[in-house]
Amino acid sequence: MSEQKPLCLCDYPKEYSFYGIDLIKFICAYLVCMIHVPLFQGITSPFLDTLSFALKNGIARIAVPFFFSASGFLLFRKISIYSLDKVRIKKYCYKLLFLLGLWTTLLIVGFTDHLWYLSGLVIVTIVFSALWSKKKSFKWIFIISGMLYLFGLFGDSYSCVLDRLLIEHGWNSLNGVLSVIYNQQTRAFILGVFFAFVFYSIGVFMAYRPIRISMVFAVVGFVISVSLLLFESFSISRIGESYDHNMYLSLIPTTFFLLYIATHLNLSSSTIYKKLRAVGVLIFFLHIMVYALIKNGIAVTNSAIGMDLSAFTFLIVVIIVTTLAFFIEYLSHKNRFGFLRILYS
Repeated sequence: MSEQKPLCLCDYPKEYSFYGIDLIKFICAYLVCMIHVPLFQGITSPFLDTLSFALKNGIARIAVPFFFSASGFLLFRKISIYSLDKVRIKKYCYKLLFLLGLWTTLLIVGFTDHLWYLSGLVIVTIVFSALWSKKKSFKWIFIISGMLYLFGLFGDSYSCVLDRLLIEHGWNSLNGVLSVIYNQQTRAFILGVFFAFVFYSIGVFMAYRPIRISMVFAVVGFVISVSLLLFESFSISRIGESYDHNMYLSLIPTTFFLLYIATHLNLSSSTIYKKLRAVGVLIFFLHIMVYALIKNGIAVTNSAIGMDLSAFTFLIVVIIVTTLAFFIEYLSHKNRFGFLRILYS
């Protein structure tokens, strides 16, 4: 691979700010909330059950792939891919590990299920950097990441498909082997390699290779991809119960089009996007703890006032966690509370 000028900035003005990424990441923080907080708790309705599945196990699953692709894009657009800046990459990983340790300590055991994302991001950054330092081309990286993703599918959303195939062929014993490979303890590594790698690679690729399509084409492509995502998730649910719902084939084009839209939104300069960036991070970290506290509070309130508020759990959690996140971000700019910035930066 010959030394040449990096291509990452050729599509953007010199001082271009990716406010579109900040805005969409902020929206995606609420999609993550949809995954962990019941939307229509306590209500029995076929329509609401279908809507809940579509949102939780379809639309909301766009969020984390976008986080990974945006992270790869933002990190590597600052690095010459022809001369890998290992110091910057190490600092980036150390920052993620610091956040992981800090939030694990603050949230205590029980509210930390979503923190696998940080360790997964460290793993995929190291894996991608190691492959690129070995002079692997984007072609080979996409082949490798694609194969890993296909393999990972059968330990995630396509696990019910694999279970049926194993049972039909009398290979039930393999289920025990797979349960050892795919479990809560190996979650960060499995998802970091099998799940995150392809989306992270899309982000890095988009940082270095100019892709020129019209915004209309990107939006139409995104809408079609989301439609395929919903079709895929419902189709798989008819086969059986999946181990999880993180990985779908249609998430790959969905993430590509969404990242393209985010990086080409020409938004006017405003401090609000920096604020939304911080608030989105805080919502991501805090929502499970808020949900746990609100869930217990609602149980007490139901008995006290004789009114079931369970159906409003998601709305209450969103209001409280958003208020708390904006308040922390506001305090962090006061001299006495400047230390709070370590929570999101």
